[in-house]
Amino acid sequence: MAGSYRTIPPMTKKDIDRFWRRVRTSPGLGPAGECWEWQSIGKGNRYGQLRLGDYVYPAHRVAYAISCGPIASGLLVRHKCDNPICVRPEHLELGTNADNVADKMARGRHRVRSAENHPGAKLTSRAAMAIRQAYHATSVTMKELARQHGVSRETIREILYGRHWPRAGGPILHRTGKRRGEEHHSARLTAKDVKAIRQRYLNGEATYADLGREFGMSRHSIRRAISRISWKHIT
Repeated sequence: MAGSYRTIPPMTKKDIDRFWRRVRTSPGLGPAGECWEWQSIGKGNRYGQLRLGDYVYPAHRVAYAISCGPIASGLLVRHKCDNPICVRPEHLELGTNADNVADKMARGRHRVRSAENHPGAKLTSRAAMAIRQAYHATSVTMKELARQHGVSRETIREILYGRHWPRAGGPILHRTGKRRGEEHHSARLTAKDVKAIRQRYLNGEATYADLGREFGMSRHSIRRAISRISWKHIT
């Protein structure tokens, strides 16, 4: 369990008694049958939790603080028994996140999820490849691709430049030199957007205000793009 944690506050005898009432110490618990397991596990939690005052604290950290004293800043309380809900003091030890990772590697529990299998993934590798192919072969913009796939334009940009879904296949755009235009992290337009804006203004199809509303930009930004004050590398 990585991350930074609040310091366990001073506990009264009542707090400590309340803590141990939620612990099951029957023989046979845990991988080796010697664990003391926390009994109040919330849905979706791997670790026990105890509320003290206004905050909730991991149960195994509370157990360590009760039995062994204060936990130094930046240190984790690690399970020697490899049982997340165990709070038996003899099964707990202090360590760092690097120690945790080393343990996972040694115990064969370290695995990297593919992007497609990540619980927050909205796309598949096939969709990422299709996005790259469409952008490379047609006049579709990042904005249009984002709308089609139900993701942000920033996500589309990250896919096209290979930072998201790097192994999905399809042509990847490459950065060269100073970041400019759509390569810049704060860019709200793409090169194709800028070309379309200039062409439509040149053809008399839209005003600064019209283009600003359509592309979500200010009139000032539209004027700068058309006048080549910005995006001057786009011809």
